[in-house]
Amino acid sequence: MAAGGGLMVVCGEPSGDAIAARALQELRLLRPELQVFGVGGDQLQQAGMEVVQHIRELSVMGLWDVIRRLPAILGRLKQVEDLAMQRRPDLLLLVDYPGFNLRLARRLHGRVPHILYYISPKYWAWKKGRRGQVARYADSAALIFPFEEADYRELDFDASYVGHPVLDLVENAPDRHTARSRLSSLAGVEEIGQEEALVCFCPGSRETELRRHLPVLADTAERLRRGAHPPRILLQLADAFDPSLRQEAARSIPGCTVIQGHFHACLRAADLALVASGTASLEAAALGTPHLVFYRMDAFSIWLAHRVVDLRWVSPVNISAGREVVPELLQNRANGKALADWCSQQLRSGPGEDASGGLRASVEEALGGPGASRRVAGMIVDKLENP
Repeated sequence: MAAGGGLMVVCGEPSGDAIAARALQELRLLRPELQVFGVGGDQLQQAGMEVVQHIRELSVMGLWDVIRRLPAILGRLKQVEDLAMQRRPDLLLLVDYPGFNLRLARRLHGRVPHILYYISPKYWAWKKGRRGQVARYADSAALIFPFEEADYRELDFDASYVGHPVLDLVENAPDRHTARSRLSSLAGVEEIGQEEALVCFCPGSRETELRRHLPVLADTAERLRRGAHPPRILLQLADAFDPSLRQEAARSIPGCTVIQGHFHACLRAADLALVASGTASLEAAALGTPHLVFYRMDAFSIWLAHRVVDLRWVSPVNISAGREVVPELLQNRANGKALADWCSQQLRSGPGEDASGGLRASVEEALGGPGASRRVAGMIVDKLENP
């Protein structure tokens, strides 16, 4: 391969950061000398990428959030485009985040040797034209759902199903006993007993999600505390959150244990969890943690979603399985009483002996086994050597 500018990676949110970082770890085994730079977060940085721009300013959710920050996002788009033109990568890896990355692909199409799109936009749920945009502006794609491959091949496009990276993300998660011990050793965390009833709140990885969900979770916690046998509550926050947000969250839910990061350990330690919809639900299922998916969006986004989204479920666990594996409560149904009632019922009855194994089996049946990150790394090497 001729000398060039290495690999440029662009992702826009924490889940993409984690997925890209896992692929980069595999890539380092194949091409340890490869220069890797781009837009990412703390996990990509820890994996050895030169983070030129951080995802912190890009991580938004909901149409109103995007509109409110549109000038800043468009400015960042131009900066990332300029970065590609300055550094001239041999390959551009775009990870999910279609609202941003499809625009970037259109701007850079034909100006970099190869664009590989990892994690297709959910064209099968809404914005069906995005499949055509990927085929038009990217050179190849790594797909995480098996049915997507045939859809893209209809367009005579170089697309390969690699499997879902969630199974790679959780492979080194601690067991329940180790997870509780590990969390107990963190600064400021009171020891978590091995037999203590534990509920984990996962409000989402974006600041907008956290602020929208905190009041609901605060009400849930208060109702659980009034029960005959109140559980201990962990509030798990994303690594990228500013310390001031952690303090605000702790004030919002008095008495809870706030833990920043350590997502898999929190889920493993918990008897059950309340999880904001997204990749986190897949991770919880792959870890075998009984959970309920909840979510609230701003009024305009949900109005629009009702008109354009063609989905029976929002949890990727349920979408992948084609049935309701985990319960979902959305919008007004995601309220303190409903969430507390579900937690109380689960704690009273127990999830059942096969619940954890059943969740893991559902994910593996729908998505195949681990190894997606290794396969993506292999694709990158192949495209670098044969652009």
